[in-house]
Amino acid sequence: MDHLPTVTDPAWPPVEVPYVCKEGYDDRGFSGYPERRGWNTDLFLRGIFRQDLKSWEDTASFLQEWLYFGMLTEFLGFALKVDDFIRRAEDGRCVITTALLFQYLDTWQRSFQRLPSKAKKVL
Repeated sequence: MDHLPTVTDPAWPPVEVPYVCKEGYDDRGFSGYPERRGWNTDLFLRGIFRQDLKSWEDTASFLQEWLYFGMLTEFLGFALKVDDFIRRAEDGRCVITTALLFQYLDTWQRSFQRLPSKAKKVL
């Protein structure tokens, strides 16, 4: 949550979410992404996350690609540079960062402001 102000003298260290993606989001639509990657959305809705003998690592990778990067891409309406949302932690691991999120939101806002009034009402 690098886009939020840091807490002075926190009780716990900040949470670092590991970057676990193995493939990138394909920018071809959020709802159809699971099926394009060989996952069953109905099973997810029933709480069955490990499908077709896929590993937990594959499951975590897929969910991060779809629910984090896919949702962010679909909200913004344009492809994002994944490297802008990854940083190296002190121990060398790759972790998710939102440090550049406001830059992406500014780009989104400028694009939105250029839309005709009718298009804005639809959104």
